[in-house]
Amino acid sequence: MSVGVRDSGPLAGWIRDGGTMPPGYREPEGAMTKFDAQLALRNYVTRNPELQLDTIRDKGDTFEADVIGRDRSLVGRVVVEKDTGWIRSTY
Repeated sequence: MSVGVRDSGPLAGWIRDGGTMPPGYREPEGAMTKFDAQLALRNYVTRNPELQLDTIRDKGDTFEADVIGRDRSLVGRVVVEKDTGWIRSTY
């Protein structure tokens, strides 16, 4: 075992087995398309049945989307990075 590699924790077996990327990591296949971003954001937002995804806008390196409630009021905005697929709130 390498010096500095811990023998416990959630990634211990994976590291010991020679893994190069954590489990669940998606190898980049180029920048996300708007369709890919829509699927990812819809999955992220609709975990709460009170929320819906509204307009998705291309902002260069990211896509930004409005999150609305059942009464169509703006609840927040989320951003997905095109290169990594990382989703975060703008607030």
